[in-house]
Amino acid sequence: IADQALPQNANVGFPNGTSAPVSLSKSDSVLMIYGFGDGVTLPAASATTLVDSATLEQGEAVIGITATGNAVTGIISKVDGTSITTTLPQTPKGAAAVSLSGGLVGISTGDSSNYISANEINALLAASSSSGT
Repeated sequence: IADQALPQNANVGFPNGTSAPVSLSKSDSVLMIYGFGDGVTLPAASATTLVDSATLEQGEAVIGITATGNAVTGIISKVDGTSITTTLPQTPKGAAAVSLSGGLVGISTGDSSNYISANEINALLAASSSSGT
């Protein structure tokens, strides 16, 4: 989630106790994406699927994680191109909403139950410029 208070560089910690440096790679007015350097070795992890918002339907179940680390369920109440509204209780900015099959539906804006769609995330990942607005 775009936030001018976020640093240009940071370290990301992993569950296995290792960490790796990241730097701001791409951003627009909504999202900031950090990238790892070419020489960084990351722990093994499964890749997620980005769920195309055109395939989402009102009433479809989603799962989110609250600020206290609890898993909660809700449903999609509205899909509007770049944003998705759910009945999930407010989740922290940057938290994921996932489908029951584990695909990424969206990322929380921290504003009520609104999520940036996976399509918007994919568009930013595919952008060739790191300074978009």
